[in-house]
Amino acid sequence: MSPRSSRRAAPLAMAGPSSDAPPVKGTPHVALNTVVQIAGRAVGAVVGLVQVAILSHYLHSRGFGEYSYVLSVIGIGAIFADLGLNVVTVRRLSEQDAGARAQALGAVLVARAALACLVVIACDGFAFASPLDTPTRNGILLMSALYVATVPASVGSIFQAELELQYPIAVNSLQSLLGLAVTAVLVAAHASLLPLLGGQLVAATLGATATYQVVRTHYRLSIRPRLSAGMRILGEALPVGIGQALVVLYFRIDAVLLGILRGPVDVAHYTAAYRFVDLANFGVGAFMASAFPVMVRVYQGSGPAQLVRIYQALFEIVLIAAIPLTIAWVILARPIIFLVFPADFGPAVTALAILAFTLVPLFLNNLLGTLVLTLHRERTFNWIALGALILNLTLNLIFIPRSGIIAAAVMTVVAEAFVTACAIVVMWKVIRHVPSVRGLVSPAFAGMLMIPAVYALRGYWVAAAVAGALVYAGVTRVLGVWSWHELRRVAQSTWTGS
Repeated sequence: MSPRSSRRAAPLAMAGPSSDAPPVKGTPHVALNTVVQIAGRAVGAVVGLVQVAILSHYLHSRGFGEYSYVLSVIGIGAIFADLGLNVVTVRRLSEQDAGARAQALGAVLVARAALACLVVIACDGFAFASPLDTPTRNGILLMSALYVATVPASVGSIFQAELELQYPIAVNSLQSLLGLAVTAVLVAAHASLLPLLGGQLVAATLGATATYQVVRTHYRLSIRPRLSAGMRILGEALPVGIGQALVVLYFRIDAVLLGILRGPVDVAHYTAAYRFVDLANFGVGAFMASAFPVMVRVYQGSGPAQLVRIYQALFEIVLIAAIPLTIAWVILARPIIFLVFPADFGPAVTALAILAFTLVPLFLNNLLGTLVLTLHRERTFNWIALGALILNLTLNLIFIPRSGIIAAAVMTVVAEAFVTACAIVVMWKVIRHVPSVRGLVSPAFAGMLMIPAVYALRGYWVAAAVAGALVYAGVTRVLGVWSWHELRRVAQSTWTGS
């Protein structure tokens, strides 16, 4: 490998511990778990796109908006039903020996059950108090049972801690396929909104039960829930949960506000655009889920110096991935939307083109959030999330009544950028490091060169995507951003553990 390639391939090479650092359990398996997660989430994403295509063509804008609004409300409640318990459990299991696993999982079951009951009450109260139509209200009342039904799935955090994510991915993929099959059958039977939602409730319940059984069988654990342990882990999780809740609120509150201020049609169009942002985000989310337990172990074993090297490497890697996706999503917004949704979803095209600009801060916030959790700085981050929530809520209340989904999309970009800037400052105060952007000059140049190819072929989105990927990969290779040698090295460590 040439000196230039060695220098530019640094993000890839620095993603693991240095040769003089103590060995870190599971480090070679981060890439493998990321690949497994991406593959599994890709299955879920494809299945999800097929499902929303069926539902949007069947229900049209208004009906699909009601369906999406119910799931948006339930999704916000879901973060309160977890309240940081999954993250804290993963961190505990990553720091403790195997003997404490059953106790930690028993504690999280108790805590999740208690939270689920409280969130059901709050969610049902919202349904009755809000000015919703009858189908939407009944949908929320029905789906609130999801919080209790999925409590057994909370023990699945052990898979992430043990870097054995193939098991939950398999369960989630089967659950997605079951949900799609149920949806197809109900649509063929001309079902209304409630049965369609009920089918997803059944699939999620079966998935949670399967996760619990796999954990007990695979790890041979006798999980014994204990009230005192559950309350202790809930107290530990509270700062994390508050931050997560604030993040979800500032990130998802726009869909709820659209439903209240503009109606279900705007919710349908905005949800359609947002679906592709989530699709672009799932890869970096999978990577960070795999990296989190390893970052905890690196920090415990080697201290902040090694963590800083990983932080810089991952900063460059996630931006190298975000740049071409942002370009592609902006240029190909129209064919992407109409690939899945019917003709009456035209307003979603502009919303997606705007939301594409949230990918860069969104990718970075995945990294920064993982670093915050590794360093136990949740309380500080909560203030950032609260500021973003206030900013997003205020701006949306002002502009959504006049501009609808366009305003919601712009405010999402603003809120994510605000969080990124503040989190980078906080990390500088903690570890005295601001990530360098010098290594991003070449990827940015490659991104500009891919624009003409993607734009010229935009009427044929598959060809445009392939051409853009080839141009970006080729230019970054010539400029030494990555090398075949490094790819082979990572592949070898991934599959052989060497």
